Amino acid sequence: MAEVGIEAARWVVGKALGPASSGLLEAWAASSELGPNIEALRMELLYAEGMLNNARGRGHGPEIQNPALAELLRKLRDLAYRADDVLDELDYFRIQDELDGTYHAADEHAGGCLRNHALNARHTARNIKKMLGFSKCSGGSADHDQADEDAGRRGVSCGAWPCLAANRGDQEVPSGCMSRMISSAACAKMPPFSRCSRGSADHDQADEEEQDASRGVLCRAAWPCARISSTPPPNQDSQEADGGCMGRLASGACGTVPTVGKCLRCHSVSNPQNVGSSTVPSTGRRFLRCAANPNKAPHKACVAQPPKLKFDRVEMSRKMKEIVEQLKPLCAKVSTILNLELLDSSRSIVQCIGTSLDTWFSKGQWPAPSHRNAMMNRPITNPEFREPELYGREGEKTDIIFDITKGKYCERNLTVLPIVGPGGIGKTTLTQYIYKELEHHFEVKLWVCVSVNFSVYRLTQEIANQLKIDTKDSPDKGIEDQLKSKRFLLVLDDMWNCSNVDEWNRFIMPFTKGQPKGNVILVTTRFPGLAQMVKTPTSDWKDLKGLDPESFKELFRAYVFGDDMQSLKDHNELLGTGDEIVKKLKGSPLAAKTVGRLLRNNLHLGHWTRVLESKEWESLKEHHDIMPALQLSFNYLPFHLQQCFTYCTLFPEDYRFSREEVIHFWIGHDVLHSHGENKRIEDIGLCYLIELVNHGFLKKEEDHYVVHDLLHELGLKVSAHECLTIHSSNVRSIQISMSIRHLSINIDDSSIEDRKTFDICKEDFSALRKRLKVENLHSLMIFGEYQGSFVKIFHGLFQKAKAFRVIFISGGSYRVEDLSHNFFNLIHLRYLRIHNEGWARSKPPKNISRFYHMRVLDLQGCDNCSDLSKPMRNLLKLRHFPVPDDGMHESIFEVGQLKLLQELRRFVVRKEIKGFELRQIGHLLELCGSLSIANLENVEGREEVDEAKLMYKRHLEELVLNWHVNRSTKDPAHEEQVLEGLKPHSNLLKLCIRGHGGPTCPSWLGPNLSVMNLQSLCLDGVSWKIFPPIGELWLVNEDAEEISSNIRSQHFKNLKRIELKNLARLKRWVVGQLLSHLEVVIIEHCHELVELSFSNFSCSPRVLQNLIIVDCPKLLCLPTISWTSARCSVRLSRVGLDLESLWYGYNDNLLSLEITGKSDQKDMTASFWRVLDFDKLTGLEKLVMSECPPPPLDGLRKLPSTIKFLEISDWNTVTSGKLTQMLRCLTKLSELRIYRCGKIAGLGVVEQLEEEETDEALLLLPPQLQELDIRGLFGRAHPGSGFITVARSRESQ
Repeated sequence: MAEVGIEAARWVVGKALGPASSGLLEAWAASSELGPNIEALRMELLYAEGMLNNARGRGHGPEIQNPALAELLRKLRDLAYRADDVLDELDYFRIQDELDGTYHAADEHAGGCLRNHALNARHTARNIKKMLGFSKCSGGSADHDQADEDAGRRGVSCGAWPCLAANRGDQEVPSGCMSRMISSAACAKMPPFSRCSRGSADHDQADEEEQDASRGVLCRAAWPCARISSTPPPNQDSQEADGGCMGRLASGACGTVPTVGKCLRCHSVSNPQNVGSSTVPSTGRRFLRCAANPNKAPHKACVAQPPKLKFDRVEMSRKMKEIVEQLKPLCAKVSTILNLELLDSSRSIVQCIGTSLDTWFSKGQWPAPSHRNAMMNRPITNPEFREPELYGREGEKTDIIFDITKGKYCERNLTVLPIVGPGGIGKTTLTQYIYKELEHHFEVKLWVCVSVNFSVYRLTQEIANQLKIDTKDSPDKGIEDQLKSKRFLLVLDDMWNCSNVDEWNRFIMPFTKGQPKGNVILVTTRFPGLAQMVKTPTSDWKDLKGLDPESFKELFRAYVFGDDMQSLKDHNELLGTGDEIVKKLKGSPLAAKTVGRLLRNNLHLGHWTRVLESKEWESLKEHHDIMPALQLSFNYLPFHLQQCFTYCTLFPEDYRFSREEVIHFWIGHDVLHSHGENKRIEDIGLCYLIELVNHGFLKKEEDHYVVHDLLHELGLKVSAHECLTIHSSNVRSIQISMSIRHLSINIDDSSIEDRKTFDICKEDFSALRKRLKVENLHSLMIFGEYQGSFVKIFHGLFQKAKAFRVIFISGGSYRVEDLSHNFFNLIHLRYLRIHNEGWARSKPPKNISRFYHMRVLDLQGCDNCSDLSKPMRNLLKLRHFPVPDDGMHESIFEVGQLKLLQELRRFVVRKEIKGFELRQIGHLLELCGSLSIANLENVEGREEVDEAKLMYKRHLEELVLNWHVNRSTKDPAHEEQVLEGLKPHSNLLKLCIRGHGGPTCPSWLGPNLSVMNLQSLCLDGVSWKIFPPIGELWLVNEDAEEISSNIRSQHFKNLKRIELKNLARLKRWVVGQLLSHLEVVIIEHCHELVELSFSNFSCSPRVLQNLIIVDCPKLLCLPTISWTSARCSVRLSRVGLDLESLWYGYNDNLLSLEITGKSDQKDMTASFWRVLDFDKLTGLEKLVMSECPPPPLDGLRKLPSTIKFLEISDWNTVTSGKLTQMLRCLTKLSELRIYRCGKIAGLGVVEQLEEEETDEALLLLPPQLQELDIRGLFGRAHPGSGFITVARSRESQ
C-alpha cells in the first residue's frame, strides 16, 4: 500500500509539475527581464508620445472625422492608461523597497550577480505557487508579502526527497511534501541535509532580502561546484567563502522555492505555541519546519498596520511585455493614418493620452494650440442690429453712454473701455446699440471686427480703408492726420488676443495724437486678462453677467413665440416647463436663442419636457448655437489649461473653492509639471489659476473661485468621454461612457425625503456596477450631507476599484475606508480630502502608512487625527497635510523623511523621544508658509542647530522661535549660540522670538542684519541687552540704571508691525525714524515702561493703522496720537494714566471713541486727556465716556461737528450745568444716552442753547436731538431705575 501511495503521489506531482516545469523557465526569464521590459515600455511610450506630438503640429480641424482613427486612438489611450498604472505600481514598490532596504522591484539586486539570481529565484517560486493554484491554501492573503518574508527570516529548509517526514522529539509531523517536491524540481537532485544555518526570527524586514537571498537560507545540498560540510560553519562569511559561487546560488534558490510549501495547509505544521504571541490577527499562518530545527521562533510586538502589499516581479514584467507587444502595432497603425491624413483634429483625445505619458516623460509643456478653422472663420460683425430689441441691458447701456458723453470719460484725451463676458452673453449686441445712440456725438465712428488675428498691420490698414486714406500715405500717418482734429469712436469687436503691451501701444499710437477730448475705443472680448492689458489706467472694464431673471424670461419667450401674444396665451401649459428651462440657461442670451429655435416649431409639452430633461441644446453643433460658441473659447486654451478646467467642473455647480484647494486638487491629478523649470509645482498651479481667470473660465469672488456659469456645463460636455457627474436623482437616466475615469457623485437632499425615493436611489446606485467600469476609475468625489446613508451601497459598488488617484469626500461623517473594500490597497492614491462644514466631522482613516504616492492628505474635516502621526514617515511624496489642529503637525515622527513637505506649522523639539530632534527639519527645504519651533531649550548643541538649515528654506514666510517660559534652568551662553545658528533665509517676512534667555539679539537680527525685508517682528519675554534696530531703547539693569540698547548701522526696509511683550527691563522707546512703513504697534506687559514716543518721521497719520498698549502701569508719557478718519484703531488698557481703557476705531460703521476711567479714582485729574489731539479727531461720529471726568470745554470745541452719538455713564459728580455746556459744543448730536448720573435732577428742552444759558440742576437738551435714553437718575445708581426713553421724529421738530 505504501508503494501504491508513493506512486500515486509521484503521479500527482508529475501532473502538477508538467505545466510548472515549462512555466518555471518562463517565470525566471520574466523576473530577470524586469529591467529590460521597463526600458522597452518606456521606449515604446516615448515613440507614441513623439508621434502624437508631431501629429499635433499639423493640420486643422475641430474634431476627428475618421471613426476608425477615433477608435484606434481610444485604444491607444487605454493602453497608455494601463502603462501608467503599471509604471506607477512599479514606482510604489520601489518606494517600499527603499523604506525596507529590499530590492523586489529593482531592475537588479545591488549586491551583484549572486544576489540577483537569488532575487529572481524567489519571485519565480512565488509565480509557480500561483500557477499551481496554491495561493488560496495559505493562511494569509495572496496579495501580501508577509508569508514569504517569514520564510526568509526563519531560514526555511528544503528537503530533497518527497514526503520525507520530520521528527520533532517524540512527535512525528509531516514537513510539507509538496514544498519539498517543488524544491526538488527547482534545485535538481540533492541529497538529504541537516538544518539550515539561520533560523532566528529576530531579523528586521530591511535585512530580509539581502540576508535571505545571499546567505540566510543555506541548504547543505550543493551543485557540482558546491562544498558540502557536515558541520555548521563558524560564521556566515566563512560559509559563503567555502560554499562557492554555485553553492551559494543553489542555497539561495532552494531556500526560496520551498516557501510554496507553506501555502499548502494540509502539508504544513501549525505552531500552537506561537499563536498566542503572534501580533498578526487571525491569518491562520503555518510555519514550515526542517526536521532538524525544533526551535521556536518568537514574534516581535509591532504596531498594527495594514499588511504590506506583495510585489509580483514576474507578473509585472509580463504586463509590461504585453503592453509593449500591443503598443507596437497600434502605434504603427495610428502613425500610418496620421501621416496619410495630416490630421491634427485628434488633439483632444491625443492630449488625454499625453496626460499619463507626461507623468513619466517631462519633455516640455504642451505647445499652445494653433488657431483652428472654426476660429479663423469667425463671423464678421458690423454695427447693424441683428437683434430687434435690447433686453435687460438698459442699465449698462445708459451708464456707458453717460460716462462717454457727460461723465468721467468726456474730458479725457483717449479712453479704452473693454466690455467683457463669455461667448453669447450679448457683448456685440450691447455695443451695436451704444454705437447707434452715439451716432451724433462723434464726428468719426469706426467698427472693426478683430477676431483671433490681432495684426497691427491688418487692423490699421482696414481702418485706413474705412477712412478712405490715400494709399500713397502710410496707414499710421493717414489715421493720425485724419483724426487729430476730430472726436472719434472706434469699436474693436470680438478681440481674442494681443501678444503683449508693446504691440497694443504700437496699434493705438496714431489714435493718441488727437486734440479733441472724449475720444473712445470700445473693445469687446471674452478674456478679462486681455481687458486688463488694453484698458487705459483711468478706466475700468464693463463685466457683463447673465441677464436678470425677469428680463431673461421675456427674451426667452420672445425667441419662442415672437410677437404672437395669442400663441403665448394659447400655450399657457408650456410656460411652467419653459421657466424650468430658463433656470438652466444662466441668463445667456445666446442660450435663449439656441433653445428658442428648438422649441418654437414644436409647441407640445412632451417635446418641451424632453428638451428640458436631455438638455438637447448642449448637443447642437451649428456655429450660432450656444455650446459651439462657448467651445471656441475652450478650444483656444492650451491643453494644460483645458485639463485643469475640466477637472474643476467635477465640483458641483457654483462650488466655491479656495486657491489652495484647487491647486492641491490639480496636484492630486498630476497635471502640474515643472518641465525642467526651477519652479515649485504650487507656483505653476497659481499661474494656471490666474490664466483661467484671465481667459474668463473662472471668476474670482473675494478669496474664492467659481466656474463661470454655462462654462460648467461646457466642461462636463467636452470631457464626457472621461469625466462623469451624476446626481442621486438622475442615476438611471444619465448616459455613461465605458471610458469614464473620473466620477463625481452628488447626493441630493431629496434622495432621503421618503422611504420609496431612498430605496429607488439605492437600487440605481447598485445597478451602476453593471454600467460603469469601476476598476478604471482614477477619481472619486462625493458631495452631500446625506451620503452616509448610501455608504454600504458605495462599498459594494467600488469593490473592484483599485486605480483611485483622487478621493474627495465633502459632507460625509463616516470613515473613508468604508467606501471600498480595497481602500488600504489603493497603491495609486495621491490625494485624499475629507471636507466638512459645521458640526459634522468625519473620522480619519485608521492607517495611512502604505500610501507611498500620497501628495495631498487633507484631513481638515476630521477629528482625532493624532494616531496617524507615527506611520506618516513612509509618505515620502507628501507635499501638503492640512489639518484642523497644529498639534497634528508637531506629533509627526521623523518628519525629516517627508522631504517634499510644503508646510509644517509646528515642530516641538523633544529630548526624551528620538525622531523629534531639531535636525529633522533640516531635510525639509521646501517648507513655505509658517513654521513654529517650540521647546528650543531641548536643543543639544550648535551642530544640531546647523543641521536644521533654516537659512536654506527660501520659501518660508513666517518663523516662530519659542523657548519654554517656565523651564527649570537657563543657560544664556548656550541659548545665545542656538539662536545665532537659527538664522533664517533673507526672504523671511514675519519673525517671532519668545522666551529666549540669551544676553543679546543674534547678529543676523542686529549688527549684521540679514532679514531686511522683514514685515513683522515680535519679541516676547526675551532677556536681551542689545535689541534690533527698531529705534532708541533704554533698559533698566540690575542696579536700576538706564542703559542704551541701540543698533544704528542697519535698518529694516519694510517693517510694518512690531510687537513687544513681557520685556521686564524696557523703560523707554522712541520709535525709529527709519520705520516709516510702520502700521501696527503692540506693547503688552512691559511693567517698567514709562515713555513711548514717535520720531518726527515715523508713524505718519497716513500709515499707522493699529496701536495697542496693554498692562504697562508705569507708562505716563504717550505720544500725541495723530487721529485720522482713516480705518485706524487705538486701544489703551491699564496704562499709567487716570483711565482704565481707551478704544478708538469703527463700531457699527461709526468712527468711535470710547473712554473708561478708573472706578476707584478719587483725584479727578484729567491727565489722560493729554493723549488726545482734539482738533485731529476729524470724522468722529460716536463718543462714549464712563467713570471719567468730562473733557475740557476748549478741547470739546475743537471737536468736529460730526458727532451724532453720545453716551455718558457713571458721572455721579458731574452737575447738569457742566453737562449742558458739553452738549452745547456738539451741534450735530442726534442720539444721547445717559446712565447712572445721579446729579441730574431734571430735563428741559430749548429751541436754541445760548452760551450763557446753564442750570446746575436742570439738564438742557439741544433742539436737534432725535433719540434720548436716560437711566439711573435722581440719585438711584442702578440700571433700570428712574429711566426715560424718548424718540422724536424729524417731522416733529
